[in-house]
Amino acid sequence: MPISYEIDRAARIVRITAHGDVSFPEEKECLDAFLADSTHQPGFRILLDDRERMPAASSAHVKAMASLFELNRHAIGAARLAIVVAKDVSFGLARMFSMLTDNSRVETRVFRDIDEAEQWLDPNSDDSAAHRDTNQHRRCQSGAKRRVVPVGLAGADPVQQPSLNELPQLRARPFVRAAIP
Repeated sequence: MPISYEIDRAARIVRITAHGDVSFPEEKECLDAFLADSTHQPGFRILLDDRERMPAASSAHVKAMASLFELNRHAIGAARLAIVVAKDVSFGLARMFSMLTDNSRVETRVFRDIDEAEQWLDPNSDDSAAHRDTNQHRRCQSGAKRRVVPVGLAGADPVQQPSLNELPQLRARPFVRAAIP
């Protein structure tokens, strides 16, 4: 099988290794298997070694996996996922996965070095604590309500909706981000 997993219950980590061409059904089968494994518990950290995957997954595959993670969010729990890649295209696709799962309970980070990934996953490492503090700060700040407001309406009532006659004029104007109090 081109993808396999190993659970270290004492370290509370799942190590997944992909080799060669891995299809979505094979990746889904691996996810289903480790989630159903009696040694797995929600909240286990996940290390996905994707360095030997050939070719890189497609964007449709990445979107499907992000949806699968969302569907299994309770079984996965509040966890960290480190994805280790070797190629630039794989790095970009892994970052896409990270962004698609940004609102889930899984904190994802992409690495090129497996030792750095393992250090980040280690709950006792300094890098892990520093990143957790930084990420918590980022999440608190990004919780503010924001909306895009056309430049011409920056001082206008945000509840007021433009009429249909105004829409073509609004599309032609540049947009800015403005925080709503």
